[in-house]
Amino acid sequence: MFGTAKRHIRKNDRIYTPTEYENLIAEANENFEIRQAKTEDIIDIKKWWPTYYKKLVLSVDSYGRGVPKDKKVTFAISKVSRFTLSKTTPGLVTTRESIDCLVSHDFQLLQRMGTRPPLPSNNTPAYAGKVPINEKKMADLKKLEKYIPAEYQTFYAEVFSWPTTSVNNEYHENQDD
Repeated sequence: MFGTAKRHIRKNDRIYTPTEYENLIAEANENFEIRQAKTEDIIDIKKWWPTYYKKLVLSVDSYGRGVPKDKKVTFAISKVSRFTLSKTTPGLVTTRESIDCLVSHDFQLLQRMGTRPPLPSNNTPAYAGKVPINEKKMADLKKLEKYIPAEYQTFYAEVFSWPTTSVNNEYHENQDD
């Protein structure tokens, strides 16, 4: 289904808004349920994540003293394209670097079982307003403004009013995690 949607999207020369992507995906396959994420859907997990999940995780197969250091596989979300979760094994995630990759790795992300408080039910949004855009990305977008057709100018005027953040601020915030 994803391949069908991808091929359908590639047939379009220019796509200007998320709504256009939604429409193209819906046209490609009626079985897709499309839901655009809103700012309030992004929750602040930094407060409760360490209580439940490990920060650094080795794969189940490469954990232990019997595995040489150069053979250990660390969980790196940026290198993963496919996640498989199961209700029968909570906290265990099977990952693959691409959709059709034959090599997979299992990671036990949950902290040790035991007495943990229940997950918070009042998921606090991570952002009070719009999600900040990196100021360099915003500058690149603004350079392209003159090429945006008139019917999309309102959408981009709103985007251009969003808050920005500098690369240095993002770097330091991520270092604190």
